[in-house]
Amino acid sequence: MTRALTAVAEVAACAALPGRAGSSEPRDRAACTVGGQAAAWPPAGEAAGRVLPEVVDLARPGQERRDRAVIRSGLAAGRLRPLFAGGRG
Repeated sequence: MTRALTAVAEVAACAALPGRAGSSEPRDRAACTVGGQAAAWPPAGEAAGRVLPEVVDLARPGQERRDRAVIRSGLAAGRLRPLFAGGRG
């Protein structure tokens, strides 16, 4: 779960940057990481998956529709490659 939380925290940190610069890459990475976590350990991954859209909304206000589509895609991609303690499965 640490990787998923770290990835979500990176997205949250973008909210403090001027113009929310650089938030796309952390958003994409977080979605894929959370998806991988959900595949390996569903309760933790699903919890992070519920929090991620809220955090992304703070970091990227006004872009909810696009962000939701990217998050769904990233979660799906991550679920194809479960993320276990030692790395990807």
